[in-house]
Amino acid sequence: MKWDLIGVLVKGHFQILIKDGEIQWENMKKNNISEMDLYEAIRMQGNGAQVEDIVTAYYERSGDISIQLKDQ
Repeated sequence: MKWDLIGVLVKGHFQILIKDGEIQWENMKKNNISEMDLYEAIRMQGNGAQVEDIVTAYYERSGDISIQLKDQ
């Protein structure tokens, strides 16, 4: 439990990049993520999904982008 605090200090928190199908531009800028980087992650993980098909996309502490799609 005490080591989680150190992890947060070193790696930071996750950031929301897409919320309810809308790109969160402020978080994109804060994390230096280009629109093309985001679309690449969507293509790689989203099975052909569009931005409006995404509930949330996170910029993880590891540097990866994870995507949660709406139930179809």
